[in-house]
Amino acid sequence: MRLSMKRVVQTIAILLVLMVGGSSVGSQLSEAASKQTLTVERMDMHFIVDGKVYHTSKEQQAFVYKGRTYVPIRFASYLFELWVVWDQANSTVIIDQPTTAQLKQLLQYKKQFLTANADITKPASTSRTEKITLATIETKYKFFGVKKPSPIDAITINYKGTVYVPVRYFSEQTNSTISYDGVTKSITMKLDKNQGGSNPGNGNGSTNPGTGTNPGTGTGGSGSGEVDPTKPTRASIVAATQTKLEELQTACSTKAYSLYDKYVSASDSEKQTYLDQGIAALGECDTKVGEAISSLNSQLEQHGYEIGDDATKFQKQYADTKAALIAKFLG
Repeated sequence: MRLSMKRVVQTIAILLVLMVGGSSVGSQLSEAASKQTLTVERMDMHFIVDGKVYHTSKEQQAFVYKGRTYVPIRFASYLFELWVVWDQANSTVIIDQPTTAQLKQLLQYKKQFLTANADITKPASTSRTEKITLATIETKYKFFGVKKPSPIDAITINYKGTVYVPVRYFSEQTNSTISYDGVTKSITMKLDKNQGGSNPGNGNGSTNPGTGTNPGTGTGGSGSGEVDPTKPTRASIVAATQTKLEELQTACSTKAYSLYDKYVSASDSEKQTYLDQGIAALGECDTKVGEAISSLNSQLEQHGYEIGDDATKFQKQYADTKAALIAKFLG
């Protein structure tokens, strides 16, 4: 069976985003969600943050249902500069402060939706009433480590594989403020930079070098040999590799989503070009991941450390993620 180009490109984008771990929201939602048809008002809205104007993609425009404005959850995370993941096992959306690497990725994504010279004195498009078939999701939320009840007067929606959430609920839980202008169809947002009580850059714990390397637990006392202050610790070499992989995730996923946005708006004659570029991008990222992992072993050997299984774990994580997603999305 010949696969559609759209599904191939979607898979490439998802693979690049997840290649060093971390679950995205939307693609992994339970199939048990309740489907129904709703009448909504759809439009291209202005989202104004710090004086800058952002718009969703044409395919994922916001819509209003029962007085609530719904936006894609990933788009909301860009606007609020928060890291969002889907905990499938517990049906929970987890929202937290990003690490330094994650914030860098969020800001790069956010730029893709920035609209220069937008005229916010009038609506970006005419609103239209549509009937859409979607799935409502039984979802729990956790903001900054604290469980929060789902909004009473709103729902979480899965529409065409994208999760939509009420933007005001996000603002309420993050101490941010929003105002809506019904004439210009604009939402102005003022972010609370201290939301969650923590700052970016505190890491996610996956590269903590503190376990098993405390020099105070050794037998010591022999007085033989000297510590070379210029020699990196084994843990620092492994941690640096993890950081490198996170940087690759940022670069590769940003490129992938940029290509996908171009693909969906391209003419039929142009689509193959972006498909080819996407496949090439995946191959390039494969190579760079391999180089980073190979460099890890070389550095460990160079400094006289045991090779161990760190490189194998990194490679297996990458390979397993790709295999699982290919099986899920390409059948």
